[in-house]
Amino acid sequence: MLHKFRIQINKPPVEVLQFLCNKDTYKQQNGSPVLLLEKTTTGPLGVGTCYREVVQMAPFVKSQILSEITRYEPCSVFE
Repeated sequence: MLHKFRIQINKPPVEVLQFLCNKDTYKQQNGSPVLLLEKTTTGPLGVGTCYREVVQMAPFVKSQILSEITRYEPCSVFE
């Protein structure tokens, strides 16, 4: 089942886009629920780029999030 979520981020769009374009390269902080975040496709960032994220929400509950970029316009749009 495909789910779409929206969140409000109180940062300038340029900062948010820069983070999202490189999210797989940032080191996770201690205590982060994110156990793994990896780019699963090769090549430059763009439509079709995929990520896999493993999160732990409770001691024995892990979940996997698969995401794909469906729209990308450098410096303005990242979906």
